[in-house]
Amino acid sequence: MSILPTSAPLVLALICLAAALRSAWLWYQTSRVQIVPLWETLGQIEPVSGSDNHWIVGMMTAAQQSAALNRSAAIWTGGAALAGAASTVAGALL
Repeated sequence: MSILPTSAPLVLALICLAAALRSAWLWYQTSRVQIVPLWETLGQIEPVSGSDNHWIVGMMTAAQQSAALNRSAAIWTGGAALAGAASTVAGALL
């Protein structure tokens, strides 16, 4: 007699699919992060000075956005792997 309902592997597989799709979307969004210089973010015109500070701030902002998206995508990928493994184990126990 099985302690798991017969639908458990299917439900876990669907959870795995949903988490995998979410992580794929987040990684796609990570690849779409663009570097925007500070002067453009502030709605100003490009300064004439030779300073690259505006671009450096833009690069740092883009890196922070990309890192946050990567972190979320990694968590969702881990959840997908966990749900997939649980689905496999539940299927084997039935």
